[in-house]
Amino acid sequence: MSAVYFLSKNHTIRNTIGVIIFSIIATYSIPLGLPVWIIGSLTMFRSYIHKKIWTRKIPIIYFSIMTIIGIIYYTGNVSSQAFISTENLMSIDSLTVFATFLAVPYKLKFPELMIIVGTASICISIFVAYHLGINRKKINEIFPWVLFLIISGSAAIIMRIGRFDPYFEGNLPYYTPIAGLFQIGLCLLVAILILDIKKHVILKRKQLLLFFLYSIIILQIIFLVPSYYNGWWKADYYYNEKIEHLKCVSLYHDWDNCHVLYESSLDKSEAVYDDFRVLNYFIKNNSNLFSERPNFNQDVIHELENFSIKLDNQQVQIIDGKISYVNYIDVKEKNKVNVYDESLIISGLIDEVDVDQIEVLYLLVNDIPTAKFDNFYLISNTQIEWTFAVLKNYLPPGCNTVTVVGLINNNPFILNNDIEVCT
Repeated sequence: MSAVYFLSKNHTIRNTIGVIIFSIIATYSIPLGLPVWIIGSLTMFRSYIHKKIWTRKIPIIYFSIMTIIGIIYYTGNVSSQAFISTENLMSIDSLTVFATFLAVPYKLKFPELMIIVGTASICISIFVAYHLGINRKKINEIFPWVLFLIISGSAAIIMRIGRFDPYFEGNLPYYTPIAGLFQIGLCLLVAILILDIKKHVILKRKQLLLFFLYSIIILQIIFLVPSYYNGWWKADYYYNEKIEHLKCVSLYHDWDNCHVLYESSLDKSEAVYDDFRVLNYFIKNNSNLFSERPNFNQDVIHELENFSIKLDNQQVQIIDGKISYVNYIDVKEKNKVNVYDESLIISGLIDEVDVDQIEVLYLLVNDIPTAKFDNFYLISNTQIEWTFAVLKNYLPPGCNTVTVVGLINNNPFILNNDIEVCT
């Protein structure tokens, strides 16, 4: 929409550069951002015809950049895909996908209803645009709102090219912002038609026609309400779907379910290594999942704070144990280890007669409980194995003294072994 804003201004070099910059951002943000070049071209061509362009260099600059970006985008994204014929693109299946796409903002329950509403939207918009632009000679007045129709229509075609699947219906909620422009444009065109009819047109059933047009606008306003929260609904859906996976980067998770992820993160050639770099950035800056409100570690943090109070106010038992490995580096005979990975995997053993009475373990970093673990491996009647795996930025930067504490028979204990971990 920033590009549209600049397009609505005088076509100076400065504004044209703004259009180009925001068009490039739109192109590489989402594939459905490509239509911004189409409306830019139409606006530029129209302004050139009406001699509203400040200098002839502006169209040359714009279309040259558009061509370069088009070639780069095509070679990087499209050239490897199978060619789709015009016949397939304009098939009945594709047309139903287009109609469904344009009805996405309504979030209708039945696919057939979405097809009907989308088809009706296309037919009404074509009729209204043709009548106002050709019959009533109001092309200049309706041009900005016709661009809204073109943006959504072009996006529907691009979406179909990218998702040419016989089972794809085009009803994904994250299409709402782009598809919604079509309905907004239609609503405004109908409003212009109403004003035109009220001022100039004499019809036998004028009131009936106005009632029909008013009904379109009112129904648009009512049924577009779901579009306001459609994206958030989908975000919540995916959050719930992915929460089990996200738990692996929390301060408390099941090592059995997460060990592959953490082991892969130690290999810089793996994609998860870069993912962990991003997550560590979020932790460092208290953003995204790790922002203070909400923080998906909130319950664990509250438990760690309560245990810290218990640790300070009760007598702490010292038990035998050993920190064996840090990121699979043997540290049994070491007091310090340097780690250059994006995650920390700290494992070891506890030797205790009442080992089966241990309730929970906490990773103690600089005397502060930092992570939780309770998925013990019983090696013998007096020995258990434990593993903490955390993102490195859960720990303060630099070198930190690390050991293990926990509860046994509801009393706090601390391991008689620690190590200095430097990240």
